[in-house]
Formats: sequence, structure tokens, C-alpha cells
Amino acid sequence: MGLGDKTIKFFVDILCKTPRATYHEELIAERLAGFAAERGLKHLRDGKNNIIIYKPATGKYTNTSTPVILQAHTDMVCVPVSADFSLGIDAYLSEEHRMTGRSAATGKKTSLGADNGIGVAVILEVLDGGSYIIHPPIVAIFTAEEECGLTGARDISKDDIVNIAPGLNFRNAKFINLDDGRHGQYSVGCAGSVNAVIKIPIERNNSLPENPSFFELTVSGLTGGHSGLSIHEMRANANVLLCDAVRRIIYSGIDVSVVKLAKCGDAANAIPSNASAIIAAPRTQSGKLGQTAAMIEKIFRDRHQSTDPNLRVDTPTITNRIDTTAPYSKKTLSALLSIAASVPDGLLTWSANMPGLAETSSNLGIIADDGESIVITCMVRSSVDALRELVADDMRGICAAHGAGFESSSRSPGWAYKAENRLRDLFLDKYKKLFGADGAASAVHAGLECGHFAAKFAEFDGMDFISCGPTIADIHGINETLHTDTVPKFVKLLAAVLEDC
Repeated sequence: MGLGDKTIKFFVDILCKTPRATYHEELIAERLAGFAAERGLKHLRDGKNNIIIYKPATGKYTNTSTPVILQAHTDMVCVPVSADFSLGIDAYLSEEHRMTGRSAATGKKTSLGADNGIGVAVILEVLDGGSYIIHPPIVAIFTAEEECGLTGARDISKDDIVNIAPGLNFRNAKFINLDDGRHGQYSVGCAGSVNAVIKIPIERNNSLPENPSFFELTVSGLTGGHSGLSIHEMRANANVLLCDAVRRIIYSGIDVSVVKLAKCGDAANAIPSNASAIIAAPRTQSGKLGQTAAMIEKIFRDRHQSTDPNLRVDTPTITNRIDTTAPYSKKTLSALLSIAASVPDGLLTWSANMPGLAETSSNLGIIADDGESIVITCMVRSSVDALRELVADDMRGICAAHGAGFESSSRSPGWAYKAENRLRDLFLDKYKKLFGADGAASAVHAGLECGHFAAKFAEFDGMDFISCGPTIADIHGINETLHTDTVPKFVKLLAAVLEDC
């Protein structure tokens, strides 16, 4: 086997075949602990399903006490939620060296989980490797609950990490996060984030429209994607468009009621590609509803043709029996539509210090009905903490004006860019020597666990950080794709870096 072959094997055989949605990392934690035990490696599993594995140094580093930390997260964004992930994912490899995902149970197209399964698999190859990878002491950290606010990295004990093996000196340790999907490009700084949760109290009407027909109003076919890495591309947000569509239908004179929300977003950090609601309208206005939906689709397509060419707005009739719960009151519906139209969404500011870098953004990721409230979850990101909090405060004011509650939680610190970074310089030097081209390093508009670990290890003033990995495209969407031809190149690069740490 060549460098990278084991990574692909571990990814397909362990990561893809293990259900590992956020908050459900028990099985992958169990399998990683078993992986360590089979190889006689010291390991620790905490109550949150974070895993720490220690591997002693090899070759010339046998007497070295300064470790290299390799870190990746075990959970994945499961898109679409309607697919069955209970058996994991089947990874499909094309002739173009591209790997995509399908539900192992239904065959339905899904996200692949290369974010961050491929990072986990790379670390497993290092842990499994014999003398063909020479390295200092390795402390491998596998964190849970990254996709919901980086809470695994937030809560993992620093003492558990530094005490995994006696005699380790972390003062000048090197921290390599493997959650960056751009081979040859490295992140050396990231945005902080906060989850903004809006709760609109639900009131309901006493009755439906006279002689009603029921329809599923759907906005579908959008590109979707990562709410940080893709936000600057101005992709359409299905949740925002769904609320806009309801407003336009009301303005057209149709006596429409919204009975309930269906599927409106998969994750706070994924730009929603589909959203739908169950609506009721008088049977006599069915034809007008269809015509209005077609008009709305044209408006949306004209606006988003460059980013979302497959956008659709449909109103199929629901013929089977449905729950005829009384629809939302005008007050509740008005609050929902106004808030969805008013809260910041998309790219908000560009960085003045680093041209081309998105600085502040917000993503209206989920709208859900929990029975008592319509719950809207947004992820706000910024490399400037004050701007992030300003956006959250603006949301709070908008909610107060419409009688809605507001909470902010799961704050993740930003990771400040450092001009002096020996680990970054080593990666760039090795990349140039191996591939004859220049790599690049910059901050990124995404949440990376390096922010939490940089804060956690602040006392170790000589520690350098970097985020890296093989190339992955369309992260957090059903078109998520691992460029498998970059895997052996990346593992070769990592092995060269480890040998000269």
C-alpha cells in the first residue's frame, strides 16, 4: 500500500459505514477506541464521546518529549434529513477520482461526510503506520459535536490531553487540525461564531379557509452548501425564499393559510437548499395559486440564475389525509414573515485587513415548529467578535419588535492570525519541494476548532496551529465530493512535515 491508501480504506470501511450525525457519535467513538485498543495504543474516551489516543514517537524522535497534536471531528452534517442514515453511507467513486455519498439504506443521494471523516481517516493512517511514517509523539484528538457549535472541542478537558502520557512537553507543540478541505491551501486563522435562536410564540386560528384544498408549497433545487465557505457566493437561502413566497401569495389576493412547516433546513451551518410548508387555500383559488407559484418561480430564478439555476417553486395538491390542525394566526404568520425578511442573512461585510476574505455573515439555517414556538436558528460568523455580537444584537431588536424571544448560544472564539508561524512555514516549504508549486495560507470564514484549542492552550506560548486536509467540494450539501486524487498527495505532505517537526 502507498501513502494515502489506508486513509481511503479507513474512510470507506470505518467512517462511511458508521452512523455519526451530530449528537449521535457513540458508535464512532466506540470504534475509534477499539481501533486504539487493537494496536495497543493508550486512549481515553470522555462523557461527550471525545476520544484521545497517544502513539509514541518513532525513528529519530524516540527521545523527543514535544508532541504533535493531530485533530479532527467525528460528526457529520447529514443532508438530506429525509434519507436513512442508520446504516451509514455508501461512498461512490467515479472515474474522475471523485467520491460522493448515498444512503446505505435507501440509495438516496446524501452528503458524504468527508467533512470531517477524511481528516479522521488520515489520523488513523498515522496511528496505524509502522516505520514508513516517522514522527514525534502523537496525541490524536477526535472531537464530537463540531457541526452544532464546536461544543466537543469546547468541553474536552485540557488536563485529559496533556496527561494522556507522562513526560510530554506541550510548550512548543505543533497543532495540526485536519478539517480544511483545500489541498495546497492552509488556514491559519478563522471566524468566530454564535448560534442565534429566535422563538415566535404560536397562536392558531379557529378555522381553515372555506372549502379548502391543501398544498405543499416547496422551494427546492437550490445549490445550498457550507454557510461559511460558500456564503460569499451569494447562494439563495430556501428558508428565506419560502417565507418570501408565502408573502407574495398573500399579496396576490389568495386566501391562504399556513397549516404547518414541513422541512425547512438541515443544520444551522448549512445554507438550506429545500424548504416547504403545508398550506390551505379555497378550492376555487387552486388555479390562481398554481399561476402565482409559477410567477414567483420566475422572479426567484431571474434573481438567482447564476447561483441556483435549478431553483423550483411548486404547489402540489395533497390528496391523502393530513393533520388538519388549525393554521397559524395572522399574528404568528406576520411575525414569521417579517422576521425572515428582516434578520441579516448572507454575506454582510468583507474584511478590510485581508482583501477577498468574508468578514461577517449570517445564515438562516433552520425553521421548525416545536409545538409551542416557531424556532428559527441562524449561525452568525465574524472574524471580528464585536461585529458578530452587533449582528446578534440587531436580531434581538428585530425579535423584540415582533414579540419573539431571542437567545444566543454555542459561541465559538475566533482564531487570530499570527504573522509568525513556523508550522505554516514548514507546510509551505514541504509543499513547494514535493509538488513544485507554491501553497497558500490565510484566514478562513468558517468555524474551526483551532479557536477553542488556541484558547485552551494559551499558556503554551510556543505552540503553532494550522488547519489542512485533502480537497473536498460542496461541503454540507448533497453534492459533497472528496477529490480522492488529493488524498495520497496530502498524506505524503503530512508525512514529510512530521518527519521534520
